[in-house]
Amino acid sequence: MNWKDIKGYEGLYQVSDKGLVISKSRMIITVDGKTRFVKGRLMKLRKHDDGYRFVSLCQNGKCKNHYVHRLVAEAFIPNEHSKPEVNHLNGKKTCNYATNLAWATHAENVQHAYDTGLSKKSLGRYNARKVRDKASNKLYGSIIEAAEDTGIGYKTLRNMLSGSNANNSTLEYEEG
Repeated sequence: MNWKDIKGYEGLYQVSDKGLVISKSRMIITVDGKTRFVKGRLMKLRKHDDGYRFVSLCQNGKCKNHYVHRLVAEAFIPNEHSKPEVNHLNGKKTCNYATNLAWATHAENVQHAYDTGLSKKSLGRYNARKVRDKASNKLYGSIIEAAEDTGIGYKTLRNMLSGSNANNSTLEYEEG
């Protein structure tokens, strides 16, 4: 099992490639100004209402909840294309092994769930209008895919393509 510091919590917490989180042994200053030793421990992972595991990490007196799958992905999986979501390849929300996770766009995540039978909803592919980039001739399956790939906001792109806003991009609806 491999361990890495959690970004933003270096020296305080680590995450493993198997989806475990530990706090590191350290000295802290209490509210009344005294110094106290805190022994490192395996952190308790809780299950969110949406089924994903999360952990509460604290720093400088402030605590914040973090999804474990994102912590694992950020530590162990390169995100060369800056994709915003983490996909569980086997569909199990509690299986946070690095080998089971992959970075994905929202469209890829939804399509994976549909393809594997985890969801009956596709991203509306049967109704989605395709979008073509005239400059590169790249074809997108939907406005959502084009927006994610180009960094243009979904609503902005939708309005540009429909003519509500000026279209200063090289994107257009695919005919046919």
